[in-house]
Amino acid sequence: MRAHHQVLGEQLSARVSAVSAAAAAGRPHEAAVAGLIAYLAGEILPHRRPRKHIYPAAAALDGLAGAVGEMTAEHTILSEAAGGSPSGRRRRRGTRARR
Repeated sequence: MRAHHQVLGEQLSARVSAVSAAAAAGRPHEAAVAGLIAYLAGEILPHRRPRKHIYPAAAALDGLAGAVGEMTAEHTILSEAAGGSPSGRRRRRGTRARR
């Protein structure tokens, strides 16, 4: 599982870097943003749903409570950033309105 999550992290980082590099260079970045959001929706966020029932059991094991808490927090942040929750959608709409 850790190796799989490492690969997910590396692929996510590559996509974030592509968005950042394009924006910093003044190049069109809409395709990179769309690819990042699609990756979050298709690869990262689905991990949260099927394992919800596993998290409490894993958190009860010695040494895993911190890791489970961090993973849950990261999923929440990613979900909100990708518009997967009402607060994320509000935040994105507010950002667009200020541009």
